[in-house]
Amino acid sequence: MAGELALEAQQQAERQRTRGLSPTRLLWRALWRRKIARVALMYIAFFYAVGILAPLLAPYSYKAQNLDNVRAKPSWEHPFGTDRLGRDQLSRVIYAARTTVVITVITTVTGSLLIGPALGLVAGYRGGWVDSVINRVGEAVSSVPDLLIIILLAATIGPRLNNKVAEWYDLPVVGPLLKEGYASIFVVYVVLSVTSWVGGMRLIRALTLSVRNTDYVLAARAAGATTARILWRHILPNISYIIILGVAASFGVVALSEIGLSFLGLGVRPPTPSFGTMILENFRARDLDKYPHLFFIPAFFAVALLLSFNLLGDALNDVLNPRTRYQ
Repeated sequence: MAGELALEAQQQAERQRTRGLSPTRLLWRALWRRKIARVALMYIAFFYAVGILAPLLAPYSYKAQNLDNVRAKPSWEHPFGTDRLGRDQLSRVIYAARTTVVITVITTVTGSLLIGPALGLVAGYRGGWVDSVINRVGEAVSSVPDLLIIILLAATIGPRLNNKVAEWYDLPVVGPLLKEGYASIFVVYVVLSVTSWVGGMRLIRALTLSVRNTDYVLAARAAGATTARILWRHILPNISYIIILGVAASFGVVALSEIGLSFLGLGVRPPTPSFGTMILENFRARDLDKYPHLFFIPAFFAVALLLSFNLLGDALNDVLNPRTRYQ
């Protein structure tokens, strides 16, 4: 009884302190108070900073080979050693982080931040045949497991996309980027984007259905506000924190998909570094016995990223759950 009274008093005090704050700020404050969430956020921020600054941080080119110094052990010159072609492993880990950063950002922004919420808002607000069409497409995509769709697309249309993209190498602006490894990154992005929007669309549609007949929306409609203005000014701000949650969850899923596809040989193509490819290249028992650092170093950074996203998701779930919010 005393514990329940103390918890109720704590909740009341918290409501007084946070009165007037937006849902997004409330979510951020509650999340930052959790130590495990802070650790996860700091590692994710570190990982993404390394990926963004890869050209400045990498001591060598990720493509530079030295066949006289293959599979070298960690040293001052090569802190993470060298791989089977004498390429600096530290530089390749840094550029593998860039690969993951680029794919997760563009895929999540496209699917979970733009396409998914936009379709969910339109479907939930307009209803009728528009809602039916969007829902049917979403159901068709989600009726098959995402991983199976991704693998099938990567195995079937992936090679065709790679051949098509190769025709753009001579273009003045796009060509240099494609030659730097963005060609295979673009192919993986296209494959992952097919499924990345469905979850966000369904969630935003359900929330839009729940608020489209509220008093403030009806008042805006009666005042002559256009559909676009109602969606942008009255509905979207009230569900934006859910979009943030969806984006946060999508980052981990996309990162896992990218690493998994590359591990299966269906994702990013060599010589562009990817954690999945680096793990695959050194996964043989002989290599694990003689050169364990070539496997465990990229595996550590990849697993740490996926674990951080998972822990962050658990913390978000605790924050949104009224039973665990104040624990």
